[in-house]
Amino acid sequence: MDRTSWIAVILCASGLVGWTFWQQKVTADFQKQHQAQIELQKAEAAKKAQESPQTPEATKSPDAPPVVEATPPKEVILTTDTVRFVLTNAQGGGIQRADLLKHTMELGGEALISLNAASTHPVGALSDGPGLFSSSVATIVSQNDKEVIFSSKTTDGVEVEKRFFLPVAPEGALRTMDPYLIRLEVTLRRPKDQAEPAVEPTRYLYSGAAAPLQSNETSLQSTFYWKEAKSGDMEHKMGTYFKGGWFSKAKTSDTFEAQALEWAGVESQFFSIIGKALVPVDTAVWASHFPVRVPGVKDEAKAKSNAIEIALGLPRLPLKAGDQQTHIFEFYMGPKEFQRLGKLDPTKVAGFWGEKDNRQLVMNYNSVPLFGWIFGWAIKPFAGWLLTTLVFLKGVLGKYGFAIIVTTIIIRTAIWPLYAKSARTMKRMSKLTPLMTEIREKYKDDPQKQNTEVMKLYGEYGVNPLGGCLPMFAQLPVFLAFYRMLSSAVELRHEGFLWVKDLSMPDTVWTIPGLDLPLNLLPLLMAGTTYVQMSLTPKTGDKTQQMVMMFMPAMFVFICYNFASALALYWTTSNLFSILQTWLTNRLPEPELKKRKVSARAGGGFFDRLQERAKQQQERARTLGDRGDRHTQSKTKKRKK
Repeated sequence: MDRTSWIAVILCASGLVGWTFWQQKVTADFQKQHQAQIELQKAEAAKKAQESPQTPEATKSPDAPPVVEATPPKEVILTTDTVRFVLTNAQGGGIQRADLLKHTMELGGEALISLNAASTHPVGALSDGPGLFSSSVATIVSQNDKEVIFSSKTTDGVEVEKRFFLPVAPEGALRTMDPYLIRLEVTLRRPKDQAEPAVEPTRYLYSGAAAPLQSNETSLQSTFYWKEAKSGDMEHKMGTYFKGGWFSKAKTSDTFEAQALEWAGVESQFFSIIGKALVPVDTAVWASHFPVRVPGVKDEAKAKSNAIEIALGLPRLPLKAGDQQTHIFEFYMGPKEFQRLGKLDPTKVAGFWGEKDNRQLVMNYNSVPLFGWIFGWAIKPFAGWLLTTLVFLKGVLGKYGFAIIVTTIIIRTAIWPLYAKSARTMKRMSKLTPLMTEIREKYKDDPQKQNTEVMKLYGEYGVNPLGGCLPMFAQLPVFLAFYRMLSSAVELRHEGFLWVKDLSMPDTVWTIPGLDLPLNLLPLLMAGTTYVQMSLTPKTGDKTQQMVMMFMPAMFVFICYNFASALALYWTTSNLFSILQTWLTNRLPEPELKKRKVSARAGGGFFDRLQERAKQQQERARTLGDRGDRHTQSKTKKRKK
């Protein structure tokens, strides 16, 4: 990349770093405040639960299935090839946690990733609002290796039956059901002799909690979201939502209205829980957060973090005496694999960008701090394409490291013509530097005249100052897409390459004793190749600008030092490719700097128009100045009279 491109990348990366540090500061400041609020909320919920009447067992009938279990909390396990769903009959029955059989907490370790393990509430538990859950123990009506049925009653006497089962794809479906899916049928019955409420209460179905699972994962990456079917809009809120800000106060929970709610869920950096209503309904969702401790972190201060939880509302339909309602939900509890999320519906074929199964939206690729609103339109498809390409090349080459290198080469080869044109423009601009210096010295007291003469100089020699920015516009969305994609690419988790043990983590090769400072090799190689590449780029600007540019490699090390090593591998490969491009370009004949002929076309060329516009503005300024002088002189004469 040329110097203009590097400046743009540094500004973007610096913005990302500044934003991250600011959010971490807000997180630290808020820890003490919301801890007391959470404890107060838990105390109030416990008090209400004690005051509520005990929930009686489900009424038995001669035709009812035999009761297997009605004792205090007991676990029931449903297992697929990839996940072990651990269900409990506590709080009316639900999924206490999902143990992912192919994902371990640490590389080479035995402890499995467990989703919803941070929460005291099971997925599928009924709630009346944030922190309001039943304390009843459900009856286990029946169970086998494919399903389990719970029976209980709400505090207002409504009978509840929950059937959790492993789904099977319908006959003739295009693909089988994903093994990370489990379905839930909730049936609500109001007894015939029970009085109907004046207003049907909103009941919520708890959809799980997400928390940081490793030391370098921040609470910012634990987020919640929901999707509306009619509008197609997805609301995605980060963990900092509850901390408040300049225009809002801190809070522990919140409720949101949703039109035709389709699904809602929570996610950590690499894993997600998505609760989907098979029939979208107008309802609401509530979300909350609570303090947790990050596993494996010895430092108590660093171990403090936050978890996010969410519950989606059941349909707001009146339940008359003697009537019943059945609602079907599907829960995905697994890794955020881009291609897997695009294939969750067995009756549809996902398009190249995954637009036909919208659960890929949980990746939220276009959410890049500060710059997502500018480049979001490009980041989202680029990130999906990059990850799809990496997965394909990994299958061919055997390693994600090789896949990243080949993908980088493909991208840089595609923009080679832009780079060549930019390099020639930079060389021509470097030859104009002495002339531009003379103009600045000559008109140092007249900035407007200085700009006019500089534009005139560009026009005379046919040099486009924006020509050096072409690679920037081509590469910046790709870089941001790589950054955003790698931040949640579970496909790279625990994938090694050369000395790198995990491409989703920094490539620490040694820790400096006493300082507890990791030595990460790839960011240092990235900085070295950046310095070499910049030294080969034609020099433009004054000496101060050139000195600032020489500090860029150090800034890059600071920005990427503790990020995923895959990003440093991509950047280092890109630098090596740029060095080769620059070396080949420098062997070509030097571009000649000649004055061009004035365009004979009406209106002239681009720089002719810029020059003419500058002259018009200068003339207008002079006219306004003359008018102001005459007006001042007129006032002076009147005062004298």
